Amino acid sequence: MRNRMFSRMLVAHIPVETTNAKDAVSFYKAAFGAKEFSQWIIGKEPDLAAEMNLKGIHVQIYERPPSALKDDEVNGWFGFCVRDTEAAMARAVEAGAVAVGEVVEFGHERRGQ
Repeated sequence: MRNRMFSRMLVAHIPVETTNAKDAVSFYKAAFGAKEFSQWIIGKEPDLAAEMNLKGIHVQIYERPPSALKDDEVNGWFGFCVRDTEAAMARAVEAGAVAVGEVVEFGHERRGQ
C-alpha cells in the first residue's frame, strides 16, 4: 500500500533552466501550445520559476543567472511525437528556436533538431 501511495504522489516533469524564464515561457506557448498554470519567485535574488502543461507533460521553467549555466553542458533531451514534423519544426523556429539540422528519416520516423 505504501508504494502505491508514493507512486501517486510523484509528478513526472521536465525541468528547464534558462537565463530568461519569461522568454522561455513565451517560446513554449508559441512553439508547442503549452499552457502556463503557475509562476513564483525563488530565493533572495528574484529567480522566476513557472510551471506549464505541454500536452499532458509537466514542464518547470527555472530562471538562473548566466554564471550558474554552462554553455557546453547538456543534461538531457526530450522529444515530441507530432503528426507533421516539418510544421512542428517551422513553428518552433518561428517562436525562436534555432534548427541545428534538417528533418531526416530515422528508422520508422522523421526527426528534426
